Amino acid sequence: MAFQHVALMRFPDTLTPDELAWMDQLIRTWPEAMVGLESLAWGTDVSGRAQGCQFGIVVRFRDEAAAVAYQGHPRHQELVHWIRAHAGEVLAFDFPWPTPERGKGGAAVPIAGWGPILLFVDRFAECRVFYEQGLGLVPQVQRPGYVEYAVPPLTLALHATEHPRAGPGPVALHLHVDDVDAMAAQLTGAGFPPPGPVAQQPWGRELGVVDPSGFAFDLLEAR
Repeated sequence: MAFQHVALMRFPDTLTPDELAWMDQLIRTWPEAMVGLESLAWGTDVSGRAQGCQFGIVVRFRDEAAAVAYQGHPRHQELVHWIRAHAGEVLAFDFPWPTPERGKGGAAVPIAGWGPILLFVDRFAECRVFYEQGLGLVPQVQRPGYVEYAVPPLTLALHATEHPRAGPGPVALHLHVDDVDAMAAQLTGAGFPPPGPVAQQPWGRELGVVDPSGFAFDLLEAR
């Protein structure tokens, strides 16, 4: 079951632009560094109803184990020590993400969250310049012919069309699941044709599925 973490930060003094930039840069590194972190959003309060808290972070993890590992992760501890050095206070709230139900049929196998939204591009280098220098996105994961950008609450990825794994169509979607085998059985049990075989990839176990309209996407059981 997924796990949600919410933290509110309160500082006695106004942070400088350089301090805000440092905190932003550190937090942006979390998705790449932390296994099981599925979504991340953070920002400045604009409501005036946060009882003096100026900043908030919302993080969703694949499961409770990933949330526990986050607490002791060096990147998280770096922020904790920095907050203490600036006399900051943190209010934290953690809770399991509810599992959807399927009415009379019983509990469904849950979708844990979105994977990267992939754009297949034939001018990969030029597109990187557009998204990074033009739009200001910061690379989080980089491999030959592939790059990811955190755009909370989702991840945008560019995938070179000449790369051997490039699939059909200009856009590809991934959904994270806890168990691809259970999801395959659920689809078959609901009367849909059996999906293709599960592929073991470096980033996890992947299952390709096709909806009734012919739209193909992948279910990913992350490692």
